[in-house]
Amino acid sequence: MTTGAAAPFASAVPVPEMPWKTHPTTGPLMGYAYAADGSNTLDGAMIAVSSPALRSPFSVLHSDATGFFGAVDLPPGDYMLAASFPGCGAATNAFTVLAGRVTRQDVLLKQAIASR
Repeated sequence: MTTGAAAPFASAVPVPEMPWKTHPTTGPLMGYAYAADGSNTLDGAMIAVSSPALRSPFSVLHSDATGFFGAVDLPPGDYMLAASFPGCGAATNAFTVLAGRVTRQDVLLKQAIASR
């Protein structure tokens, strides 16, 4: 390892300001879609995110094989999340996005009762 004046960086350089971290203006959303008993994650659950202040739905997401879903750069404010999955009932959650904070919204979807 080269040190001293011959090193590529002879002196320490301060980390530049990162405005998206020091002065955030948006916030991310993350969550997991589960079967109501919590035993299984749901692959392909549809998650519609809407806000009274924005067009509805603001974003339509789908959960991956682990049940994870996420969105970035959401303006701060109040939102509604509506989740659905084939063979399951729908679920809705109200939540608030804060600038610079990760908002977590997990959803539990009840399995539909099969008719006889």
